[in-house]
Amino acid sequence: PSVTPSVTPSVTPTSTATATPSITPSVTPTIAYTNTSSLSFNGTSHFVDLNNTYQSLFKSSFSVGLWIKLSDGRPGVGNTHWFFGATDDLSKNKVLGGIRGHTGKLEFAYESDNSEVIARHDSNTFTDGEQPWQHIVFVADDDNDQMSIYLNGTSLSLDSTHNGNLSAAALSAFTTDKNLYVGCQNFKGIAVMSSYYLRII
Repeated sequence: PSVTPSVTPSVTPTSTATATPSITPSVTPTIAYTNTSSLSFNGTSHFVDLNNTYQSLFKSSFSVGLWIKLSDGRPGVGNTHWFFGATDDLSKNKVLGGIRGHTGKLEFAYESDNSEVIARHDSNTFTDGEQPWQHIVFVADDDNDQMSIYLNGTSLSLDSTHNGNLSAAALSAFTTDKNLYVGCQNFKGIAVMSSYYLRII
């Protein structure tokens, strides 16, 4: 006798399954600051000499960032109250960042070899009275010939007259033997605020 196996598979898939991702981003980027290392200025005589001109930094694209808490967003005294700055004796080369005293508009001024450019917010940046902590970045982009001001991560619109166009200024010609100062400048202007922390980026 001979036996031949004759087993035939009879299992057929009867169902399929698919998975569709259902993950929805729910995190909104925020900027937060914890005051652990700020400097307090009295707005009349306090300043910090950084003991460096940063001349080489200001000869090409650069940015200056700071956290700041203003005691008054519109101090209304004088023209511009500078948070930081450096200028030569002839005022032909300078870097300045601050607010217009009577309007509270942020302003960024740069001058190289007597060619001055100003970037100014086209709206009143701050209101009267004490302000919360704010993050500000002043940017000079040599590649695109443009200065910008950022407030809490948002680029501010600039007015048509002071639009930060750097095409007429040669950043490579910037030269100064004056150190960069924070707070009340020893050459001109005052910075009216309670406290802030500045870091060269």
